[in-house]
Amino acid sequence: MHNKIRSENNATFRYTSPMLAKYDHLAHGFFTRLDGVSSSVYQSLNCSLQSADNLGNVIQNQTIVCNALGFTLNNLRLLDQAHSASVVTINNASQTTSDLEADALVTSTPNLLLAIKTADCVPILFYDPKNDIIAAAHAGWKGAVLGILDHTVFAMQDLGRYKK
Repeated sequence: MHNKIRSENNATFRYTSPMLAKYDHLAHGFFTRLDGVSSSVYQSLNCSLQSADNLGNVIQNQTIVCNALGFTLNNLRLLDQAHSASVVTINNASQTTSDLEADALVTSTPNLLLAIKTADCVPILFYDPKNDIIAAAHAGWKGAVLGILDHTVFAMQDLGRYKK
């Protein structure tokens, strides 16, 4: 079950999880290809810097997503997916993810937007309310077989132990 939300400026919509929506401080969403600025085969909300899409369009699309969730590009942490079981833990707001290949992000650092790009794979969001830890995972068949979901949960558990 999901909720469809149109942003205040009516520029884009996202699907949300009722399970995560009950946490007021937890902005999240699953965006579709719609409501971006890219054209041709990238139409329209392409957020991948690894594509051959126009860089300006990709940055504008990323900005659309960030703004819809109340963030700026400075808050965005995005990976190059590798179809692996690799997880990156972000320990502070100055840590970047540019040029990193992995399939999940985990953090307890406030005011960061973790993003996962998908085409035919599954984006999975996690939240540990006890330790205020969030995670986003990209689960394709190969990553699922290799244990990306287990590794994501283990990284969240490790971070929770570290916080205590």
